[in-house]
Amino acid sequence: MRNTLILFLVALALGAYVYLYEYKGEEQRQKAREKEEKLIAFDEGEISAWEVENGGRRIRFEKKDDQWRITAPVKTDADGATVNAFLRTLTGAKKIRTFSLAGKDKNQYGLNNPQLSLRIEGPDGSDSLFLGADAAFGDNIYAARDDSLVMVTPAVLKRNAQKSLFDWRDKKALHFDKEAVKRIELKTPRGTFEFAKEGVEWQLTRPIKSRADQAAVRALLNKLDFGRVLAVVTESATDLGVFSLQNPAYKIDLYQGENQSRSGVSFSRPEGKMVYGKDDARPHVFKVDTLFMEPFNKTLYGFREKKLADFRPGSIRRIKLENGGRTMSFKRDTSSQWIALNDSGEIRNIKITTMLSALSNLKARSFLDGKTGSLKKYGLDKPVAIVELYIDEQPELRLEFGRVTQKARYVRNTLSGQIVTVKEADIRDILLTHDDLFKKK
Repeated sequence: MRNTLILFLVALALGAYVYLYEYKGEEQRQKAREKEEKLIAFDEGEISAWEVENGGRRIRFEKKDDQWRITAPVKTDADGATVNAFLRTLTGAKKIRTFSLAGKDKNQYGLNNPQLSLRIEGPDGSDSLFLGADAAFGDNIYAARDDSLVMVTPAVLKRNAQKSLFDWRDKKALHFDKEAVKRIELKTPRGTFEFAKEGVEWQLTRPIKSRADQAAVRALLNKLDFGRVLAVVTESATDLGVFSLQNPAYKIDLYQGENQSRSGVSFSRPEGKMVYGKDDARPHVFKVDTLFMEPFNKTLYGFREKKLADFRPGSIRRIKLENGGRTMSFKRDTSSQWIALNDSGEIRNIKITTMLSALSNLKARSFLDGKTGSLKKYGLDKPVAIVELYIDEQPELRLEFGRVTQKARYVRNTLSGQIVTVKEADIRDILLTHDDLFKKK
């Protein structure tokens, strides 16, 4: 019994030794080897500031509230994605080979007076790194710290460090929170427009009150959010008139959140294919191309909703169509088939499906705003056709179709009172006759 206990304790001790030395010890040794292989001792999250000097031009970066800023030679926001990508490359770089420079000429390795150097700062001090000439083998370079040890590391680190100030800096035309925008004011050579967000939809509030084209408003905001400037022409403009920004051709103001905090940006008229711009909150003047301006350069027609109705074809339960001197009424049964309410003929269901699809996508070609006068001049005093759609008992849509003018037809939405023109080709599947809708007996 005693011998068994002794053997058990020996086995237990041996197991503990194997676990602590072979497994845990190997894990720690592996971490030590990986640390020794790294070009610098810092991990990415430990870096609080860093500098790159390239040909005597020093650029300094500092981290504040998890955002990188350039603090020299100018004070401005850095491009976070570009900085973070470089720091991942830097902290992940490894030594492919090391050798001593003792008694050797640094010049042959490009390290005697290196043009490119890095200085990294963290919680426990700083580290410097000099990047030299291309190595004699592979896509590698020579690098060194302040000591006499030379390291060989992948050349991608040097290529990524050789960026200009513009490459490193933030290139947004305007900083704002897109999801928080509640109101937009837009002044352009084509007019002055205002938009307000109601729920999840945008409404035009100036120069008229109307539902806005949701895609057009999103394109405006997306361009400001994702578009990037092409160049910074001056860090601080003492005379905005030089860039035609004293009285800008384009002015965009975004109001965000409950307190309606404002972010604004101005643009000049195009000069060739270039446009000057300035964020109200920052001193520098930048350039964009005319393509950048396209989402802002719309007329009232471009910014307003052009669809005559907003409904799902599958939600319509009843239809009334007056055309060709006949009134036809249809109702959707429980199997989603259409039945005639005042005719015994067999219905072409596909025709009604096509008609509803055409109505849900019907867009105005032009709008008749203001006082339209007599309905007679539009042929709407005696419409040639009338379409009514019902979801419940109240009509969802009621359109009256008038006379044709220049391949377009006057249409009146009696629920809104709006008169528009639509392309004649767009209503071919809408103004259906009895022969279109019923199969021949």
